[in-house]
Amino acid sequence: MRRFHPAIRNSIVVVALGCLTFSAVAVRAADAFASRDATPAIEFPQHRSADGVNLILHAPQIRAWPSFERFEADMAVEAAVSGGTTRFGTASISGATEIDLDTRLVTIRAPKVDEVTFVGSASETLRQAVLQATMQSELKVPLDLFLAQLAEDVLSNPPPPGFNPDPPAIVVRSSPTVLLFVDGEQVIEPVSGTGLRRVVNANWPLFRADGDDGAYYLFVGEHWLVSRKLDQGWKAAAALPADFDRLPDDPDYAAVKAAVQPAPGSSPIPDVLHAVTPTELVVITGEPLTESIEGAEGLEYVTNTRTPLFRLEQTWFYPAAGRWFSAARLDGPWSYVADLPEAFNQIPADHPRGAVRASVPGTPEARMAALEALLPTRVAVATTAALPIEVTYAGDPQFEQISGVRVSRAVNVGLDVLEFQGRYYLLYAGIWYSAMTPVGPWRVTATVPPEIYRIPPSSPAYHVTQVRVAETTPTTVVYTYPYGYSTNVYVVYGVPYYGTGWYYPPYIWGRYYFPYPVAYGYGRWYNPATGRYASRSVWYGPYGGYSYNQGYNPRTGRYGYVETVWDGDEWASHGETWNPRTGVGTETSRYYDADRNSAEMERVVSRGDDWISTERSTDFDEGISQVERENSRGGSSSITHEVSDGTITTSGQGSTGDGRSYTVTGETTRSGGSGTIAGEERSVDVTTTREDGRSASTIHGSEGGQGLSVTGQGPGRTTVGQSASGDLYAGHNGNVFKRTEDGWQRYDDGEWQTVAFPTREGRASTERSRPDSTDWRTGTSTDRDFAQLNHDREARQRGARQFEQRQVGRQRLAGRSRSGGAFRR
Repeated sequence: MRRFHPAIRNSIVVVALGCLTFSAVAVRAADAFASRDATPAIEFPQHRSADGVNLILHAPQIRAWPSFERFEADMAVEAAVSGGTTRFGTASISGATEIDLDTRLVTIRAPKVDEVTFVGSASETLRQAVLQATMQSELKVPLDLFLAQLAEDVLSNPPPPGFNPDPPAIVVRSSPTVLLFVDGEQVIEPVSGTGLRRVVNANWPLFRADGDDGAYYLFVGEHWLVSRKLDQGWKAAAALPADFDRLPDDPDYAAVKAAVQPAPGSSPIPDVLHAVTPTELVVITGEPLTESIEGAEGLEYVTNTRTPLFRLEQTWFYPAAGRWFSAARLDGPWSYVADLPEAFNQIPADHPRGAVRASVPGTPEARMAALEALLPTRVAVATTAALPIEVTYAGDPQFEQISGVRVSRAVNVGLDVLEFQGRYYLLYAGIWYSAMTPVGPWRVTATVPPEIYRIPPSSPAYHVTQVRVAETTPTTVVYTYPYGYSTNVYVVYGVPYYGTGWYYPPYIWGRYYFPYPVAYGYGRWYNPATGRYASRSVWYGPYGGYSYNQGYNPRTGRYGYVETVWDGDEWASHGETWNPRTGVGTETSRYYDADRNSAEMERVVSRGDDWISTERSTDFDEGISQVERENSRGGSSSITHEVSDGTITTSGQGSTGDGRSYTVTGETTRSGGSGTIAGEERSVDVTTTREDGRSASTIHGSEGGQGLSVTGQGPGRTTVGQSASGDLYAGHNGNVFKRTEDGWQRYDDGEWQTVAFPTREGRASTERSRPDSTDWRTGTSTDRDFAQLNHDREARQRGARQFEQRQVGRQRLAGRSRSGGAFRR
């Protein structure tokens, strides 16, 4: 199979939305701009005016955000009457907040200015101008600024009572091995028109033939294997039964049909590890080879595996689903680690295993991830709203008592249906409904029995305890739930855990299969670039398709699944997913043909009546890629990339749902490039240079703003926006500070003066080090200024970097199937 053209695969065009964006959004192949046409521009520093005074508002420095409802912040401000001298000051602001996790924005509809202080004397006119300009319109701030600023306040609480700390089976192999996980008893589905039967609840494409003594056929990566038993005897299949040539022309089997002719693969035939309960598999190439991590107190990592595996002194450590397990020997026994050694906090963020920092208690990455998992979502619904789906059971409704509570749950439906004292409760997309019968009619309810909130973590219905009624009116009910409700993530010891640690066996009735999320068995790891848990099989393969089957979808009457297969000439992928906790469904089809050296992709993401569709076609021989996007709000775009003699030319146009239009143009080479995004009223020019694996992009807005975006010095891309006066911060008592290459400066007596901050040892310093104190917010005012400024600067940079990473991550998720394996050999 040929790989993508490297010039297309590796090209990155930096684009910005609006005048002097706080975080210039770096996306692959500038078409990502088009899919963000519903995302407002984020401008910091932000230009405003009032009563003839021109103002610049710098990014807020968040001070408090109790219950994620109201915030308090300080911000540096610049004010000048037209043609006059610029005055510098600070403003304390507050207001109610609204969180949008899709756009990663926090909106303050009615910001209030509590105090304005200028350096030196200033007229009342300037002060009133700041008040008026700041409060005249809503304020939008990147969510990641809030997370970075407040991450240190995340508490390291133990898990709720009932979480299961027991380790899963952890198997370490020194030769190529894949995990064949069959979730419960085999669920067999006949393949129409053939003598084949598909094992629905396997994590790899697994079939059984009627003839040939009922042999199993397993497709793993680029090999077809055959065996008469699942737990032994696997070998390469010399040929497949003729029934594989008669697979239906159905998306369910499109991927398998693309690889029905076994072809010699470049990788060795793997062993097969069969498991019927969640199992973590670590594959090492031979004996483990370790390398010390510089500055990490003797901590070593295994270099000849793609799985995070560490050794400290004589103990092995392995992370899974946010937890850590340790063992004296790789063959176990393994045990849960509640107190991780300090050495793990010293793993550099840009280390090859730096991503595990999101699972290391006390690191900024873990605290930000934990804070994000706690963010509330509010859902308001009319009391008269109808349930948007039909509740369909496999046979008659079957209920089982939940241990420890007087609540029963339905087991033969892919939804959360509960029974308490003869009344039925349904939780769908964060909204509670009730009915007198298990089939409805269902009505929105604001009365949820307290007994339901006593459901223990050992029950697969535990997640419903996260959704509560926040407020009610005669016509509306408002529900609230943490982000973890829809993602199966819980905060334990200040880090995000995936799942409760319990394995919930699926409910199986004939050909119907209803699985539950499991913490282990897919190599789950927290990806800080997306803020989600992913399966390591996406990158490494041994776990098979990422949730190859996901159970029955009552919206479509089909099983949800994602599958990707390939052979030496082509690969194909098709997937349908559906999350009843959010009501979001996706359908993705991909196809690559090496004979034509072209690829096609279609994807639709929907939630209720809202949807966005993407169609991408790429001709690698001609060096042309085209992306068409539409959404339910009327937005559309068409972006084309052409490669010629090492230069990528980008052109396209788009329009938003409210009728605004824009154009995209640019050229990029290996050494750099430039591009322009032009709207009806403003435009942004981007110039990028690359050298020695690093790149820097200078961003100029049509209204005079500028920004700098740098990559290659760690994960992701860092974008810092600043005004002509520099990168400004609000100190206490109205002082305004600026960070320069030489350290901190303070505005005083009409000019910027270098500040030599004393440390705890009494030494003068302008460096970034924080005073040696367990609580740096105590001590002298000078100490507090120094510590707070360094904290604010680091938080601004980290928040800007993560905001941008998440935008890129969102584009990547929107452009690929969940299995992802098709992109690797």
